[in-house]
Amino acid sequence: MSRMALLVAVSCLAATAAVAQTPPSDSGAAQETIQSQKPATDADRADAEKRAAEARAAIEACDKGASPPAYPGAKEKPVNSFHFLSDVRANGGLQALWSSCAAAVAAEPDNARLRYELARVSLFLSDDSRRLVIPAIRQFADAGVADAQYLAAYMTLYRLIEPDADPSLRAQAGRYLRAAADSGHLAAVLQLVAELSKRPRPAEISIVDYAPREAVALARKWGGRGAAPLADDNDDAKFRDWIASLASSIALSEEGFTDDERAAAFAEIKAAVEAQDARNLMPYLQALREGRGTQKDAAEARRLIEIFIRNGFGHAATLKVMLAGMLMTGEGGAQDIKRAYDLVKSDDTRYIPARTPLLARILLSDTTLGRRPHQAMEVLSAGLPSSERSALMADLILRTDLRPQNDAALLRSLEASIELGERNATFLLGRLAQKFGKPYRDSEKLVEALRKLSDAGDLDAKTLYAALQIVGLDSGSQPTRRANGLSNDAIKALVDEGIKQNHPAAYLLAGKLLRSGILYAQDDRLATASFVKAATLGDIEAMNLAAKAYDDGLGVEKNSRERLRWWREAARRGSIEAMESLGGAFTFDFFDKLMTLQEGVTLPVSLYLEGLGSRFGDRGLPRGFGGDAIQSAQLGSLFSGSRLREAGAKAVALAVLDAFRMSPGGLGDEKIVALGRALPANVKLEIERELKQAGVFTGQPDGFFGPEMRRSLPDYVEAKGVLNEETLLASLPGAKPAATALSAQPDTQTRPSSDTDSLSKATLDAARDRAFSTAEKVAQKAGRERQDAVRMLNTMARYGDLPARWLLLRSYHRAQDVRAVVSPEEIVRYGLDVMISKPQGAEKADFEYIFTLGQIFTDRKMAAFARAFLAAVRDDSRLQDPLTLGGITQQLIMAPAACDAVADEARRAGVAGMGSEGCDETSRQAIIAYAKAKGPAGIDVKAREAAAADVRRLAEVAPAKR
Repeated sequence: MSRMALLVAVSCLAATAAVAQTPPSDSGAAQETIQSQKPATDADRADAEKRAAEARAAIEACDKGASPPAYPGAKEKPVNSFHFLSDVRANGGLQALWSSCAAAVAAEPDNARLRYELARVSLFLSDDSRRLVIPAIRQFADAGVADAQYLAAYMTLYRLIEPDADPSLRAQAGRYLRAAADSGHLAAVLQLVAELSKRPRPAEISIVDYAPREAVALARKWGGRGAAPLADDNDDAKFRDWIASLASSIALSEEGFTDDERAAAFAEIKAAVEAQDARNLMPYLQALREGRGTQKDAAEARRLIEIFIRNGFGHAATLKVMLAGMLMTGEGGAQDIKRAYDLVKSDDTRYIPARTPLLARILLSDTTLGRRPHQAMEVLSAGLPSSERSALMADLILRTDLRPQNDAALLRSLEASIELGERNATFLLGRLAQKFGKPYRDSEKLVEALRKLSDAGDLDAKTLYAALQIVGLDSGSQPTRRANGLSNDAIKALVDEGIKQNHPAAYLLAGKLLRSGILYAQDDRLATASFVKAATLGDIEAMNLAAKAYDDGLGVEKNSRERLRWWREAARRGSIEAMESLGGAFTFDFFDKLMTLQEGVTLPVSLYLEGLGSRFGDRGLPRGFGGDAIQSAQLGSLFSGSRLREAGAKAVALAVLDAFRMSPGGLGDEKIVALGRALPANVKLEIERELKQAGVFTGQPDGFFGPEMRRSLPDYVEAKGVLNEETLLASLPGAKPAATALSAQPDTQTRPSSDTDSLSKATLDAARDRAFSTAEKVAQKAGRERQDAVRMLNTMARYGDLPARWLLLRSYHRAQDVRAVVSPEEIVRYGLDVMISKPQGAEKADFEYIFTLGQIFTDRKMAAFARAFLAAVRDDSRLQDPLTLGGITQQLIMAPAACDAVADEARRAGVAGMGSEGCDETSRQAIIAYAKAKGPAGIDVKAREAAAADVRRLAEVAPAKR
């Protein structure tokens, strides 16, 4: 059909629609017209008869294919509109039907019935025809054609056309729908029942008010076989049964019904289900799950779903999705995420709206399948539109920086949710606008929604509304002002109000403005203070900005501990940026030695496997032409630091395998081959040995990362189980940030090794103050007074006080009085604790430890050192970490005879599998295995318990304040 033909046909409809109220003319008029003319020749007569026959055929075809429901004088059984989108369109018949109706109207231009049938078909033919014919449809609706009233309401309700600017349009759609329902148009009745039972929504969305009781009354009037009479309709029984089934489900699920009414509705639905009527199955199961109209019994609902699926009762795809949701959460029985995944990914569920968000949630869960964000994004991008889908997609983008296939489609979906009054959609779109700019920042609907929320007093909205007035604040480009936006003073007022109410986003925004010198004078010190304040209040972005400030020394002194503290807290809350930053910092952690293999290896390799982040993410790195080399170089930098040599190849291999367990979705050849080229040879060999030991790799370990080995990796994950990311992140060092300190120091006080007889902080502070004050007073004296002061310090040290342990370690090789009081075994344990804990001010603890071991060697007490060392490994689980123990033994190598002493003591204690000397990787592995198998020696716990009473006595006489 050409656009010109369509325009001609539609113009005829528009010009003559006003006569639609007149009785429809009979299709025989064409024959009468032709017969009234006197053909001049037999050829003319034959041609006229041919044209008359063609007209009759066209009229018959149009009536048969497009006869409207509830139309007085219809010639054929009604054809409901949904047939145009199924049977007719499926076999390409819609175009042919349109041609027949157009020919019928051409033959009888005054026939209102035919004109309307042409209009109906045109409405569903194409987007062009829909836009052109809708004015004529509205004219027919105004003339009282029930089906036109229904279609005009439907088009407005579902926005299949652009709505008019007239705000009364939706109210008019409501009037149309009610009029069509009153005329007995069953599709309109069904739609009206559905609209009346929808929860209250904004006026610009609803076409009728929420009235569930009216909906039930209407359903009972028109539903069922004995309801109000209606002309014969080939879909009549189907619509009536459908409408009748809604009455009980609305009474059961909507507000405003009594318990007795709900119980009665449940009884009706239950009876229908037991009579094998599948229409009421879903509300029946939902009532059991929620306890509406009956006792809540999710287990029974789950049992019935299993039976219904097995017996093919009906709604199989919907039931699978419902069961998958219950399996995922453990509702009504055991949790089984793997089976939930198998159910919901089947092809027959693809058109169930709830399927897409559920499948995405399963793919984003890391408890059974491992987290698979790229697959989740693919599922969401291809899924059926819904507010839940768009919210999940937006949240995934914000957390991972992955982008959807179509930004504009996501924008439209979020805007539709905003129009529905969904507050969460407003803030998700606002954060997308902040982070990515176009196309999200150009949404006027977003800005208007934020303005309304802000004016209503929503503090979150006020801060975000203020932030969006500055375009490009987060992009690194030159920020600009939003056109026709708020004034400087108005923006400042919103920020100041948020700060007064201790709102983290307000502090974050203030920090950005101060850092950039926008609206406020540029001030790095105040900017960093604002970021730290927002971070202490829980803002993840502020945590990353605070960490960067401590890393770069922007407005604050550089502090490696504080940057790690904030990165770790942000990582614990799921920040990909923080995880990447931790991985980058590990390479340069050879001096401070504050980090773990999980931070330096497991997290970065996991991000690489998942294609996340700016360093290893799948952001268009070209394959070939240098792309592979770039990625291999980036991966190689992970394994170039000296700290990995301290941990040893086996520990690094296990950390890499942990990454495989965290991110099994990335175990394809493309990822693993590139990773294999970057890994050190000895690490690859250890990985293959571990796979061999696990029984999943049957080949010979050779470190080549061959195809057989790569194929065994999923089996290894299956055998060992997925490593939960939340569990791993929760194990990162450091507690949550204090809520008040702007730059709080890490805890450098006592870390009790046991909960037995723990003393209060006040007692410990008083005892420490007395011990240190006494030591200061007698520092220049000799003999008994100095040794008494050392005994006080040693009391604190035996209890676990780090400052006391550090002071004694520094003094042991210098002062005879210290060596007279503190045993070699004690100072060995104190020193190990200090080197692991790294309290503030103890940056040179490793040198002091070496000097102390030199003194012990001079005193011929290296056997005591070795005994204490092995006992400490048993007692302190931190020393059972290969990276930590490797760092310690690197220091022992520089102390005279220390490694030999460890080897001798290990052999004497029966440690199996020792290497050639006590500090090599083989020996470290053997010592750790021995310590784990043997269990704690209990020396530190006993010493602490024994010291508790002495600490109390020290605290009883607190010194005068100096």
